[in-house]
Amino acid sequence: MAAMVAVIVAECAAIALLVAATQGPVEPRDDDLIVQDEPYEWVFDYSQDLQMTQLPTGCEATALSTLLRMSGVTVTKYESADAMPKGDGSDFVNEFWGDPYSETGWACMAPCVVATADKLTEGYQGIEAVDLTGTDFEDLPMPSCVWVTIGMEDAVPSPYEQDGYRLMYNPHCIVVTGVEGETVNAVDPLVGVVEYPLETVEEIYEAMGKQAVAVWKE
Repeated sequence: MAAMVAVIVAECAAIALLVAATQGPVEPRDDDLIVQDEPYEWVFDYSQDLQMTQLPTGCEATALSTLLRMSGVTVTKYESADAMPKGDGSDFVNEFWGDPYSETGWACMAPCVVATADKLTEGYQGIEAVDLTGTDFEDLPMPSCVWVTIGMEDAVPSPYEQDGYRLMYNPHCIVVTGVEGETVNAVDPLVGVVEYPLETVEEIYEAMGKQAVAVWKE
């Protein structure tokens, strides 16, 4: 298991280094990005919306900080990573397995991200993170944190299961911001502002257990 995780992390690092060498801050298409059907102001921040190099296994923490910033919550990816419950893997649903600052960290599930969001939104009135696991992709609000795989590759199951969740060897978390025809617009913590084929995202989303987290704003 450790060897496979190391290979996956190495692939992530290679992708991120390539991006860092070729891509600067990107302006998203603001008219496609909405929260609760109301426009919001958000500009891609290279230092905060990409996980590398500081959070090599912190895609969930980075995606959450992006989602919260889109919702008007002032937070950094580091604050998100620090607030995230962490453990040794005995409860990977409610805790991050390992340390997102480490290349040997692994992953967490949607309940852990919601718990982290609850900590980060204390003091913000009318903002609530919600676990939408089980929701069909077409019914998700935009934006939402969505569990997919690194590079949109086929999900590789591990032997670890808990409370109906199956941990994959190649999990990843992105922020889906909209759908245009057969294209999904997203913010990928390893790549930046990107487009993925809708059919591919839907298939991987389902393979990952239809995990998603959104933020309601009153």
